[in-house]
Order: sequence, then C-alpha cells, then structure tokens
Amino acid sequence: MGSSGNRSAPGSLEEALEALDAAGMDPVKLRDLPYGLQLRLHRDGASCRVNLYHSAKKGVSLVSVGGSPGLVESAREAVSEPLPEGAWIGSDEAGKGDFLGGLTVCALCCRRGQERILRRLGARDSKGMSREAVRRVALDVRESGLFPYRLEVAEPREYNARMVEWKARGGNSHDLLASMHARAINSLLGEGCPARELVVDRFCRPSRLRRHLADDAPPLTMLVRGERNPAVAAASIIARQAYMDGLANLSKELAVDLPPGSGAAADRAAERLVAVHGTEVLASAAKLHFRNARSLTGDPS
Repeated sequence: MGSSGNRSAPGSLEEALEALDAAGMDPVKLRDLPYGLQLRLHRDGASCRVNLYHSAKKGVSLVSVGGSPGLVESAREAVSEPLPEGAWIGSDEAGKGDFLGGLTVCALCCRRGQERILRRLGARDSKGMSREAVRRVALDVRESGLFPYRLEVAEPREYNARMVEWKARGGNSHDLLASMHARAINSLLGEGCPARELVVDRFCRPSRLRRHLADDAPPLTMLVRGERNPAVAAASIIARQAYMDGLANLSKELAVDLPPGSGAAADRAAERLVAVHGTEVLASAAKLHFRNARSLTGDPS
C-alpha cells in the first residue's frame, strides 16, 4: 500500500469532534464525562451513541454505548485515522464512473494544523454531499487562498484520444487516471509544496501511480475511502465541482441536459444526443469505452 511516513492520529477531543463532523456524522454532545464526552452520531439514516475519551497516555479513544455497529466502526476509523506530519498532498478524482462528461483530478497541498480549517469549511466525502454543498465548499476552499491545488482535466474528446493511446500500449483507464494524478502532484511539488507524504484515494496498485511520479517525490500512501483524510476530501470536492462544471458546459453547448452517473438517466440523455447530433457526438460528450456507448454505436468490442 506504500509507505505511510510519520503520522499521528487526532490528538484532542476537539480534533476528534472535527474528524467526526468531517466524516458527516453530525456529532451532538449529550453530556460531559470524566475525561470525555458522550455523543449522539447519525449519518445516512443510521444512529448511535458513543463515549469519546482523551488521555495524555492513550490519546483519543471511542467506546460504543449502543446503536448501529457499522456507524460506530466508521466513527472509530474517523477518530483514529492518522494524519501525516508536516505538509502533505491529498489527491482524488471525479468522473471516473460517469458515462457523460470528462475526468478531473485535483491534488491539494495541506500543512499540519490546516486540516482543522478544511473540516470547518466542510471538507468531507463528496459522495455524501448535495450538489449545492459541493459547490459551496469547493468555492470556500479555493477562495481561502490557504491550499495550493492543481487540477488536471480531460474533457471527453481528449479523454477518448488518451484512452486510444493507452490501449495501444496495453494500458487501460487506470493508467490514464494514474498519469493525471501524477501530473497534478508533480506540478504542486515543483511549485514549492513542501509535502512529506502523498495521500491518494486508492484506485489501483501504488506501483502503477508511483512510476509516473517524480523520482524524488515523497512516500506514497493509497487509502481505501481516502476521503477520510481532509486534504483528500477537499481535493475530491474541487474535482467533483470541476467535473460538474464541465458537464454543465457540455449540456449548454449540445442543448441536451447531461446528468452524471452511468445509469438509465445517462442512457436516455445519450440517446437524445444521438437523435439530435448523430452517433459522432459521443466522442465529444461521453466515454467511448463504457458499455453505454457500445450499445448506442453497435460496437461489440
């Protein structure tokens, strides 16, 4: 999974509360406890009660008092997830699973201590946020001026051209995505981000990404559910907003409302596109290697 460098978990009750809030659990204080707090947490229809304790020797610990075991486990992960020491880069993408529109990657530089600001600004897993919340948090993070970031954007025509190139070399969409993450990360490192670690939401084996990074790049960690890290969460939100902006521009240009996703709504929108503009429009509006496109073009490959 890659080296994790020097890391430490949230070191105070305040930081643990911020981590729970960043994970979308909306902690509500029920009462004070000796050396801690009792909280009520809820997310996605599940709820639980937990006792949160802090000691100089053991740091922060969380004990279940009742409720959803799954939510308790998620809360325990949130308060125990270690953060890199010093500065680090968090990187994530948007559009990978969306049939219409392109692919965006964001890498964001964060210094230790600034994670509290990201959490207060609302950085959390973008998949659990409304479109308006994504737009607001992306704007707030960008306009704060505290977090250098770099976006890599491949709109559909460029995305499809790059996919042809990668397939000719025996690669696939993960290779394309790895190259985009690396360009964003290398750009931040080259412009002075003093990162001591790279944290990327896991989408492939670390070696596939590592070979695209600069030789002197810091250690790489690829996390499942990487948005637990506030810098990755903020990168995810900025990438998602950039993807949605690109989709909105395509919708306006082609006079057809293009939704995210790859389900029935995306298929219906693609059918309308083809009815109005012909099958050739898919090259500039959709990801041609998706099964959705093959069903429209009749290409069995």
